[in-house]
Amino acid sequence: MVYVSKNWKISVAPLLFMVILFLLVPSLSGSVGVLVPVGALIAIGSARFLYKNGKL
Repeated sequence: MVYVSKNWKISVAPLLFMVILFLLVPSLSGSVGVLVPVGALIAIGSARFLYKNGKL
């Protein structure tokens, strides 16, 4: 969490994914506990992508 708060670019991809997902499929609001690890994986993947491209 500390790393994400220092580098806001990491949080953009999972935030957009979750907002779009919950807008398109509102019935998933009950399975937030399952989607938290998915958001973490998206954050890790986007951080790796940004790091490899020199943006982070």
